[in-house]
Amino acid sequence: MKEKLIFTAAILFAAIFALAGCYEKKIELNKSELADKIKGGWAGQIIGCTYGGPTEFKYRQKIIPDDVKINWDETRPITETIFGGLYDDLYLDITFMDVFERFGLNAPRIEFQRAVGESAYELWAANRALRFAWLDNFQRGEPTSWKINPMYNDIDFQIESDFAGLMSPAMPNVAVKFAEPAGRSINSNDGFYCGAYVAAMYALAFVSADMEFVAGEALKVLPAESRVRKMMSDIIGWHKSNPHDWKVTWQKFEDAYVKKHDENLGSCHIHAPNNCAYIVIGLLYGGGDFEKTIDISTRCGLDSDCNPASSGGILATAIGYSKIPDKFKKPLEMSNSKLFMGTSYSPEKVYTTGLKQALKVLKANGAIFEGEKIRVPVRPLLELPLEGDAPTKSEVSSKYIPVKFADSTVIEFEGRGAVLYPSADFSKAFKTFADAQKQKGFAGEIEIILDGKKVRTAKFFTEKYRNERDFLFAERDIENGKHKLELKLANAQKGFPGFSGNLQVFSNKK
Repeated sequence: MKEKLIFTAAILFAAIFALAGCYEKKIELNKSELADKIKGGWAGQIIGCTYGGPTEFKYRQKIIPDDVKINWDETRPITETIFGGLYDDLYLDITFMDVFERFGLNAPRIEFQRAVGESAYELWAANRALRFAWLDNFQRGEPTSWKINPMYNDIDFQIESDFAGLMSPAMPNVAVKFAEPAGRSINSNDGFYCGAYVAAMYALAFVSADMEFVAGEALKVLPAESRVRKMMSDIIGWHKSNPHDWKVTWQKFEDAYVKKHDENLGSCHIHAPNNCAYIVIGLLYGGGDFEKTIDISTRCGLDSDCNPASSGGILATAIGYSKIPDKFKKPLEMSNSKLFMGTSYSPEKVYTTGLKQALKVLKANGAIFEGEKIRVPVRPLLELPLEGDAPTKSEVSSKYIPVKFADSTVIEFEGRGAVLYPSADFSKAFKTFADAQKQKGFAGEIEIILDGKKVRTAKFFTEKYRNERDFLFAERDIENGKHKLELKLANAQKGFPGFSGNLQVFSNKK
């Protein structure tokens, strides 16, 4: 009996220690290798973006043929001025890194929104939607969703989530946590899931250079029932069945998903999961070869600068900067002191800041420092909750109602949701008006009143990068039935052009 009690006590004692983390498995990192990997992750993004830039959106739903040469000049710097509009992957990434630098590891969501909303660089799609949400003083501090943002599933946060993984070496759960405040300000659903997945892959790239392991293990952060997890699981499965010909897997994905894309979920060409697939195809079929990896991700097409930026960054995190081929490093090193558009960061500053933040995050999350060695606790990956999503084409139909007014108008419609887009003619006229203004700034606003309640005030500005809006408002989750929409131009500068646009109305299918 005594021996049994001693044995039972020993088991209990061991269990208590295990719960306390004393029996946790730990991964060992070396500080110098850590610095090399973080530098590699950032450099890989820059190189991949540069490599794929010339073909961006030139090949939509088709592979870039092998006989199309993608030039790389190793004798000239990547840039002689600044890292401009092509590098929105990087300057948004850096913006979020800088928010953590200024406000600490618990930086609130509103500061990420402020940083994008008040930025002075070029933006598109969901990033631009966040900028105008901020300028409109619309839902500041709140996450976005499909209900109020038709660009919720666009590629934006997927291409900007690298910072979260690079901050969180070997800690994918922490990477997802750091991705959340910025990511959910820009995207939701598939758009956010893809960013979380990319961040988790970066974190796991500190652990393994086996890209099949990295891509497969990172899937565990995605909701089991999500579209993204199914799509990426299929890519991984097709690779296992045919590990030598990436074009076969590309075609299977094209046939299964891209051709069947539902536009209610966002634009096909910048739908985050479609482009995420091309990141994974590059990683799996690249075989650990940096050039082959970014070349495959580029040749998959669509947003062909962003996809190799992510695959190049993830692989270069695994192998380290020192193992990136010299022909790719040389032109980057010639530009190491150049700034990224709208920031105070150069590649050199990014590398040093990235390492400093990673060390801080490691210390804050239970890593043990022993001289040059860092022991990082390994914890099970946590699955994100599954979010509700926009209704598909099988559930709703949509039609467009032309809208035109100088001062105000009233539109009656019947349905369960609506989005107001400016027309191409209005956007062109407003751009001409904005360019002609000597004093740049606020130009006017359109008050949007739905069923007697103000839902948003869409503001217009004449400054560069703020003079073009993609939509004025979205309310995609209202009660199905008859509705009255009032639009009123207010506080407009002289010469503000008359508004024309299209109201997309969603109705239940009968």
